Amino acid sequence: GLLLQGAQEHEIRLDSSFMVGDRPTDILAGQAAGCRTIWVETGQHGAPLIETTEPLPAPRPDHVCAGLLSGAQWILEQD
Repeated sequence: GLLLQGAQEHEIRLDSSFMVGDRPTDILAGQAAGCRTIWVETGQHGAPLIETTEPLPAPRPDHVCAGLLSGAQWILEQD
């Protein structure tokens, strides 16, 4: 909900945005909001998903990288 709220308050188009995160739930949140997603492997990327009453799907990011620099480079290569 925070991504949707922030996008509305700041007039951000989420379909033109990128969610960068190092946790599975970051990627799932970005996908749910309609963003393209980048999973940065910082060590937290292997953390278990947050426990919920219903199982969460496995995250499927648009791009996986080892650090923010390579993630930013990938963003700049996108149309």
